[in-house]
Amino acid sequence: MVWNSQQPVVSRAQGSYQVLGNNHVLMGQGAIPVIEEYDANGAIVMDARFGNDGVTNCYRAYRSAWVGTPKTKPSVKACGADPNGAVVFYVSWNGATDIDSWKIFSVSDSGEVKEIVNFPKNGFETRMELQKAGSKFVVQAVGGPNNGVQSDVVMGENC
Repeated sequence: MVWNSQQPVVSRAQGSYQVLGNNHVLMGQGAIPVIEEYDANGAIVMDARFGNDGVTNCYRAYRSAWVGTPKTKPSVKACGADPNGAVVFYVSWNGATDIDSWKIFSVSDSGEVKEIVNFPKNGFETRMELQKAGSKFVVQAVGGPNNGVQSDVVMGENC
């Protein structure tokens, strides 16, 4: 039996119970908007509580592998950091799960595109700083099903 003795939940209806491949158990508490995961020894390893509005419920909860493939382009903000031409980039792509890194390209006024650098992805939003980078850029996703998708052209601006 699994039980969260620190924050017990007693649901009056619905709910779900899933045995995971790692011998953990995922419990959706149904009429109470709580999802809990327990390890093989019954210790709680995840406790998600949401929708504390008296209306929200959690009919079923499942954990499964998921690969996000957004239909949008990556979001990029390029900020001119100093008069020497340094640029700080902030790149994110909500929903893309398999990005390994980001390639930054400079774009000339004539439209010529040249790769500058490849940065490893670092969390939801990756911060990258380049010295003497230029003023127009494109950022490209590397890895997963979204490999090669590029942002719109962005301008380095004062932020």
